[in-house]
Amino acid sequence: MDVLTRSQRDDLTARGRAASLRLAELVRSLDARRAARPVPGLGWNAAETAAHVVNLYGRGLGDMRRSATPEATAALNATCLDEYAERDPATVADRIAADATTCWDVVFPTLPDDRGLLFHASARTTIVPIMGVLLMEVLAHGDDIGRATDRPWSIDDDDAWCALAALAPLLPAWQRPGVTAHDTIALLGPTGDAMRIASHRDSDGDGDGDGGQVTVTIGPVLDGDRVTPEAPAAALLGILGRRPCGPPLADLARRFGPF
Repeated sequence: MDVLTRSQRDDLTARGRAASLRLAELVRSLDARRAARPVPGLGWNAAETAAHVVNLYGRGLGDMRRSATPEATAALNATCLDEYAERDPATVADRIAADATTCWDVVFPTLPDDRGLLFHASARTTIVPIMGVLLMEVLAHGDDIGRATDRPWSIDDDDAWCALAALAPLLPAWQRPGVTAHDTIALLGPTGDAMRIASHRDSDGDGDGDGGQVTVTIGPVLDGDRVTPEAPAAALLGILGRRPCGPPLADLARRFGPF
């Protein structure tokens, strides 16, 4: 995939910063009772989820630990949560705002588009997909905290599409073992383009299904694509398992993760 243009990268930066500061204000609005509420399906409460966002930004501020497999990411997240024990909503909110501003405004702009970086599951990538993952995480965890605490949180389709388009090159790193599908599923963007996720069954030709590969492109929908009816925000939440969804989006949710 081509890297984003400078104006698109600036847009990603602005959206990532704004979503993070909005998340900080959501966390700041919580009292201790709401902060202790469990997040459905996540295994953390609202305060722990907010602390996890601090840890995500910590990986852009000197914590170079990365998981070797997708499954090991959960163990690393648990370790980081134990290490960052703060759970006071106001304190965590201040930390999210400060670290997010430093990352989006100071650290990320210094990294060129083509600099190789280590990601989880032993994948290597560049800064733009990592920025997309961070925006996705902020949007999804805002939704987590909002659902758990009955506080308002909305995801703009343009924000969701910006995250999805940026992280697209990393999606194959989240492919679950044993996936043998052979199709292309298209997630529609707000301006007509689609994120086309092509699964190739048994690409090594020996019939055992262990050679499956995934390719991701951004472009027009093509004949034969299975097109999802969901808008980008709903598609993002469906892929991440935050909302029930039907096929073909449900097929994607089964093929990728854990995120």
